[in-house]
Amino acid sequence: MTIAGRQRGWLNQETHLKIREEQFHVLARYDLLCPVYCLMPDHMHFLWMGMEMDSDQLNAAQFFRRYVNEVLEESNVRLQGQGFDHVLRGEEQRRSAFESLLFYIVENPVRAGLVDTSHNWPHSGTQVAGYPDLDWRDDDFRERFWKIYGLEIEKRVKHA
Repeated sequence: MTIAGRQRGWLNQETHLKIREEQFHVLARYDLLCPVYCLMPDHMHFLWMGMEMDSDQLNAAQFFRRYVNEVLEESNVRLQGQGFDHVLRGEEQRRSAFESLLFYIVENPVRAGLVDTSHNWPHSGTQVAGYPDLDWRDDDFRERFWKIYGLEIEKRVKHA
């Protein structure tokens, strides 16, 4: 999601936390997980995974954009009219493709010359309901994430 006119000056810890809160509501409402997100000075990346066959990331993104714009209005900026929403299909859903996308997202601040290592960028994270200590920066993140994902899928299958 790109800021209209690529405007800057809105990204700070307070805005980060507000966007994170809005995202949490979207994740709960649309039954999604966010293994990684990264807020950049002029755009944002979010990787969402649906937990149900009818999880709708495109509707979630539309809902999310509305509330993120309300947060951004406090800084006199808005998201550009249309974001780049991409649903992973086929080969893109393989674990290796997921890992590549995660790496691409977290390395954005390094490629932009904002930090030397992605681990030092303060405006990124992970959001999975019930796991507040899960963070993509942790050495055991991938192992923990896939275990949690499996447990969540298993729980849903049992209740179906």
